[in-house]
Amino acid sequence: MRPLLAALLVFALAVPAACGGSSSAEDLYRDYRSAEDERDSAESDLRQAFADIALASESGDRPAVLRAVEEGRAAAAEIDDLLVGELEAARALADVGELAASARMLERGLVDTREGLQLVVRELEIARVDPFLDDSDNADEVSDLARQATELAVSGELGIRRADRALALALGLEPRIDRALEPSPTG
Repeated sequence: MRPLLAALLVFALAVPAACGGSSSAEDLYRDYRSAEDERDSAESDLRQAFADIALASESGDRPAVLRAVEEGRAAAAEIDDLLVGELEAARALADVGELAASARMLERGLVDTREGLQLVVRELEIARVDPFLDDSDNADEVSDLARQATELAVSGELGIRRADRALALALGLEPRIDRALEPSPTG
């Protein structure tokens, strides 16, 4: 965590807590949600880059593959920066007693997501070096990385969604509508 940001987060939590307020926890939660919304956009850009890589690879267009790899790397860097901010907010929220368990769940989900992102970045590096996966070892590694990244992404996202809902409810805020977590109709 960047030292200045860490100090500001601790200060932001300590002052209202000493005065009996919880607005800083709400502010941290809103900052986290804002970063998550921005991350959704960057993740869309990353998915598009992978789609572009596949199309360019199919047509044998090496320059287009390399352009898409660079777009993917830029999107991944943006996602990572946003995840760092989300993690900082989750860690600060973990210092608020009634939010600690949910904030730790959020942090675990974000860590899984970030680890999955690192595997995706490795896939992009392989595509940069071997755009058509001519080397079977590279093709096998990309396949393994994709499987592992998907597992981490799913576990991370489920943890994030559960924690997000619990944090919103604990703060008295409206939780996001999440079809994956809502009970299904029984009729």
